[in-house]
Amino acid sequence: MAQSAASECPMGSKVKIVLRGKETCGEVSSCSSGRDKWMVVRSTLESNPNQTQVSAFNLSTVDSFEVVERSSRSAVPVSSLPRVNISKLNTRAHQAVQQKLAEGRRTSGGSARFGQLVCDKLNVSGFNCTWQKTDIVVLDTVRIRLPYAAGDAALEPSYQSRTEFLERIRKIVADVGDSESSATP
Repeated sequence: MAQSAASECPMGSKVKIVLRGKETCGEVSSCSSGRDKWMVVRSTLESNPNQTQVSAFNLSTVDSFEVVERSSRSAVPVSSLPRVNISKLNTRAHQAVQQKLAEGRRTSGGSARFGQLVCDKLNVSGFNCTWQKTDIVVLDTVRIRLPYAAGDAALEPSYQSRTEFLERIRKIVADVGDSESSATP
């Protein structure tokens, strides 16, 4: 019975579906054709009217189905919707996780606010920084230790000849310190 009523229910129609005693009222987003009728219904959550819930119903299993308001739009069969490439979605999800992990390596959860300002300023200035515990490491060449003042920047042992680079980093760190001290009342 629900399947025959659904076949005359175009996309955009308002429907009421009861499944296992739970009532769902919403708008038809799509309806399948074929032996088993499926309907995708979009509804708002009672707990938060700003959120939308999307449900798929096998109409052969619903307790009842009612068209509350019929739409003049034509239904879009599920078979006409684009196929979802799961492999591509997994790849994108993996890339997003890797990007967030890389961002996490650039920041230290336990770092002081000023240390994060120093790291951000160095990154913006073109010097790739990473955190190693509470130390800021700039291009694997300079290590800046707490409390992140210009004098706390030192060359790593294998880069002792790069004194000009160290002075440039110290100047940037000092500029951050100067701007912070002038901003603090």
